[in-house]
Amino acid sequence: MKYSRILQFIRGIHVWLGLVVALYLALIAVSGVALNHRHALRLDDRYVSRTWVPPTYRPEEARVRADVALNDLRSGLLFGRTGTPTVDIAAVFCLALLASGFTILALGRSGSCERKLTSNAPAKEAQGLLCSSPRRLFLVASSKSPNGAKILSFKNNR
Repeated sequence: MKYSRILQFIRGIHVWLGLVVALYLALIAVSGVALNHRHALRLDDRYVSRTWVPPTYRPEEARVRADVALNDLRSGLLFGRTGTPTVDIAAVFCLALLASGFTILALGRSGSCERKLTSNAPAKEAQGLLCSSPRRLFLVASSKSPNGAKILSFKNNR
């Protein structure tokens, strides 16, 4: 496999892991904010319908308080035996996302600078920008022509 195909494969994994982890982090964030403001939201006075929780969750209770259900959702206890492994798998996904991000950073972000410069970015942003890709390293200098057009020059250092 070529270098760029490996990097492209890792980026694909990074994107999908990022989507899965983003959903998990959104759940954690929303439930965390709700638990932090449980008194303002009156969660200790509200109850979750039994239709929304698994039948094995606190079967001895006729009604489940909303703050207790939210806390158990965050820890995985809401789902019984499968809850803890599910939270563990989410943690592994977080670590894999971190590892793939560091791998992409270490292997290089090919073309990221070129894409930024070909957009209509102001010349000040491009001035003195050092860009690298797996095949080349270049320095960008910008100037304006007499008619006001932007000129970007690339100095190839390899």
